[in-house]
Amino acid sequence: MAAIDCITWALLSLHHPEELSGLAIIGETPLCASLPLMTSAKTDATTLVHLRSALSELTTAKRYQPLLTQHLISGFAVTDRAFYDEVQAWEDQAIEYGVSVL
Repeated sequence: MAAIDCITWALLSLHHPEELSGLAIIGETPLCASLPLMTSAKTDATTLVHLRSALSELTTAKRYQPLLTQHLISGFAVTDRAFYDEVQAWEDQAIEYGVSVL
């Protein structure tokens, strides 16, 4: 048994389908916010602006589109932490069902 996120499954299906041989999807979580990009809590505001700018530029530059498409990346957006509240709600619900450790 394995827990594989949908992005990893899609990338494996596309580039290395043999790695999924013998595996079957037996359940899925609801759709949710995309995978977050993280940096150190010590990253200063100026560096954060530069990182976000670079990612935004990367995902809109035509010359990188083939690479982005190959990796299933369609863009970059800065979101509020509240965007991930639903994930916290799932964790809270799991705890209510007695699942607090994986």
